[in-house]
Amino acid sequence: MTFNWNRLTVTVSAKGKKLIKLDNDIKEKRNFLNITYFWTLVIFIYILFHIDDYIDYLVSAFYNMFTITTPSMPNLSLFNRFMAFLLFFFVLAIYWHLNTLKKLEKKFNDLRINVIDSINSGFCYHNNSCTCKDDYILFMRKEKGIDLIFK
Repeated sequence: MTFNWNRLTVTVSAKGKKLIKLDNDIKEKRNFLNITYFWTLVIFIYILFHIDDYIDYLVSAFYNMFTITTPSMPNLSLFNRFMAFLLFFFVLAIYWHLNTLKKLEKKFNDLRINVIDSINSGFCYHNNSCTCKDDYILFMRKEKGIDLIFK
């Protein structure tokens, strides 16, 4: 189903297109987060399988902070260090993307409520006997998955 945006006023048309863009951005961000969650889980499971190496390294490093002599430390392989770095990096990425997603969802919800509030005034260029409002609401709900009926 295609929708003729030219039937609507400029502001309603712009708000609708912005609403669709924000909805697409939210979906993309969620998809990216799902991929990031997966790889973070894989790295975390790897670290759990090698947790004894990490614990030995950390305990020895902590012990060496309080000793005068320099005893030998267990060696943590370069790959294990890289995996720990990756886990840290992915956790930071998840934190940043969740904050961005939260901001996008707030913008989307604010704009959606604004469109719902303005849907009964100055909606289109026609008189009151047209079906522009109903067509617009159905298009947004069925084609784009955006509810403009309930706040």
